[in-house]
Formats: sequence, structure tokens, C-alpha cells
Amino acid sequence: MNTQPVVYLGYGDCAAFAKARKQLSKSDCLLLDYWTLNAAGSLLNAAPVRAFPNGKVLKSPAYVELRDKTLKMMDRQDINGLFRRQEREVFFWSLFLYFWDLFDRYPVDVVVSAHSPHLPATMVFYGVCELRGARCFHVREMAQAPVSYIQEGFDGLVLSSVMNEEHVKNAGHMLTKYFSDHKNNHAGSAVKPEYMIRQELEAKNGIYVAGVLEERMRSLDFGFRRKMLERAMDGDIGGGKPEYMMPGPGMGLEKSDELFWKEGAAQEFQERVRGLQLKHHEDNVHPLDLEEVGEFVYFPLHYEPEKTSNPDGGRFYDSIEALLELRRFVPKGVAILVKEHPSMFFSQMWGYVGRSPWFYDLIARMDGVYLVDSSFSSGRLVRSSSLTASLTGTACLEAAALGRKALIFGSVWFDGLPNIWKWHPLIEYESIVSARSASGEEVQSAAIEWVGRFGVFGGITGSFIRMYQRALPGGYVHDSKAVGCAVCATLRRNGVI
Repeated sequence: MNTQPVVYLGYGDCAAFAKARKQLSKSDCLLLDYWTLNAAGSLLNAAPVRAFPNGKVLKSPAYVELRDKTLKMMDRQDINGLFRRQEREVFFWSLFLYFWDLFDRYPVDVVVSAHSPHLPATMVFYGVCELRGARCFHVREMAQAPVSYIQEGFDGLVLSSVMNEEHVKNAGHMLTKYFSDHKNNHAGSAVKPEYMIRQELEAKNGIYVAGVLEERMRSLDFGFRRKMLERAMDGDIGGGKPEYMMPGPGMGLEKSDELFWKEGAAQEFQERVRGLQLKHHEDNVHPLDLEEVGEFVYFPLHYEPEKTSNPDGGRFYDSIEALLELRRFVPKGVAILVKEHPSMFFSQMWGYVGRSPWFYDLIARMDGVYLVDSSFSSGRLVRSSSLTASLTGTACLEAAALGRKALIFGSVWFDGLPNIWKWHPLIEYESIVSARSASGEEVQSAAIEWVGRFGVFGGITGSFIRMYQRALPGGYVHDSKAVGCAVCATLRRNGVI
């Protein structure tokens, strides 16, 4: 198959982009800077749009989901509540129409994303290409071993691959250690993943990744929403340099028409929301006695905003929708215990933008659903529950390793292993809890076999590569060329390119 690059979307300020520019200089491939496009406001002054979607497209479930996912993803950039839904919709339409028009001039057959598209520009590009009939794939990475895999869409098939024996052996060593750690942990507490240990250490040491750019704040001397939005439309939503707003003095968090700029306003706003979030969580925590609860299902929440829920949650990228479906699925007499992800309250994280303080009030109103303290042992909840359910969380893999049952709503590499069921409308609670429980050894063996069938050795993104380097015995030496060749070989093996 004669495959030619048509569009390359990458980070314009990195070495890889410069290398791609040089290699593709004699081709007709269009190079697009990711950061510029993600600042969607800059597209309002771009070239005229001449191609438009029809009404059938705009009413399709795929379009509706794309739009909602993208608006939700803007939480990652709007760290101070600057943008109303009206602004978010304009930014979405700017991206959507730009890429829809672009597709007419640069039609593509296949899209391959380096990882799950989880910011507006990549999400809309991916979604538009799907709506226009292109096959869309993205590379995903395992947290438990230095292995990536390629999936079509957010809930589609994983492509088969051929990993050499040495790489399978290395990945197998890490998976064996992972399962051994959980099996031998008799204290009942969960084995903390490396990233959470690092986050807790940073929080303990008072490391705070501030969103306030003090020098920039000092330079702002205007105070009207009109000018605030003009600054936003200049592209600051996607540049990693958002502007900030605060209500007038004495207004607390209530809405006010008198918005103004002031030095330190952003940090003050963040601290108020963090405080409200923590208070509403504490006010709604249910005193927990597992002996009195009886049979229950454990539902640990994800840290948000994060790609593990949006977009990897697939149809269930919204935690509330998954929880409502779980409540419908679980018999009325069986309680559901919900536990917040501890990282949501870490000062150096952005959990306050991913969850409203009133989220916890809503959970408390659901019959048979109880919020437990985030410090309660996750391992004990997994061991004591009849079922652990999650969007894509590793709590389900931990449950399977302990010989317990689990249910996955989204899509993740381990959703087909023994003891783990993938949600579908016809599945029944009783059929899961009454099924035979596989041993931890069976789950471990199936996991290693899965890696040999579908894995690509190595990571794609910097955070995973660094994690592999810290965790792999003897160290992990990253070879980006080898990983790239393995990805291409997998695509060829499956007839994609």
C-alpha cells in the first residue's frame, strides 16, 4: 500500500517538529502547530471557511459526544473559571469548522495519534476525521510495564502485534512484580502507584505548581468583560497562559457583573474553590462500618481532568453517567461506596477544575450510594466488595489480581482479562458475582500473554518514559526510532497502511 503523509499535527516548539519539517519539506504534507491551534481563539481571524457539515452530521450521536467531550476538556485550560459556555462553544466551533474545511483540501484515510487525544485541538481533529470517514487510531501506554498498544477509536479493537521474546520477558518481569506486590500485601491497603507516591511527596513538601503568572498579572490594568474576552479571543485559552478573573470585593464566589483584574486574584480564586470542594466532600462523607454495610460495590473515582476518563472512558467519560448506570445495574439492596481520588485535593494538582464542590452533594442524594472518606483503604474496599467498578481505573486490575471481580465502563488494556468484565447493556450483576473467580496467577499469565499479542515495547509520552526509567530493573533505555518502527509495523500487519 502506497502511504503518504497528508497532515502532520505536532508541537511546534520541539525538536521532533523541526525534524518533521525538514523530512517533509519536499512533500505536499501540511504541518500544523498544535499549540497555535489549541489556542482556538486565533482561528477566528483565520481564512474563510468554505466547507460546512450538513444537518445529519450535526444531529448524529458521534457529533454530540465530540462536542460535549471537547467542552469538558476545556477545563484543563480554564483553570480560573474564565470562560462561560458561550466562549467554549465559540472555541469549539472555531476548531470544528477549521478542521472540517481542512479535510476538503487535505482528505485523509487514516489518522494515528501519539496518544489519546485529550485537549481540544487534537480531540476535534480526531473527531472530524472520524465523522468524515477516516479510520482513526491512537497509541496508548500501560502503567504497569513499558508497553504501548494501538487502538482504533475509543472503544474499538486493539491491533495485534509481534513483540520479540526479550521485550516480552522484560515486560513480564514488571507485570510479575506488580501482581506479586498486590498478592503479598496482606495488610489490606492498596499498593500505591509510583505517580501517587510522587504527588503525595510533593504535596507534603509544599510544592505548588501555581497558575499565576505574577509578572503578567501586574501588567493588566483593565477591568471590563469586553476586554477580558478580547484577550481570550487572542488565543490565551490554549497557550498555557490563561487570563484571570475574580468577582468584586465581598461577593465570595457568587456571580457578579463587576469583574475586575487584580494581582493574586487567580490564586485567591483557586484557594476558595479548593476550600469549598474539600468542605462539601467532608460534609457528605458517610461514616463507614463495613460490617454494617453488608454487600456493596466499590466505585473509586478518577482524578479529573485527565484522559483516563475523558476520552478513555468512551461513552462513559462522565463519572455521573457511569455511576447512574451502575446504580441501575446493581440490585437495590446492594450499596455502592464511592471514594474520591486522593489527588483531587493535592495543592499542586488541578482537581478543583475537574469536579464541582456540589458534585458530592449530588452523590449524597442518590439512594443506596455513599461517599466514603478518601483516606479509607482502597485495598480493604476492594477485598471486601462483591465487585469493583471503574471507568478505566487500575483498581479493577488490582481486584482481579486478588481474585476479586471487576467491571470496566470504558476501554483499557486489561478489560478482557480473567475476573474483569467490560460493561454492556445486557450484562447482569448476578452473572458476574456468581461466576468462578480466577486466581491471581491466571490473571498474571493472561496479562503477559496479552502483551505478547498486542504490545509494542516502549513508551510514547515523556511522563510514561520517565516512569519506566524509574521502575524497570536495570533501567529503561528509550529508543524512539524503534518504537516508531514497531508502531508502523503493527499498522502494516493489520492492513491499516
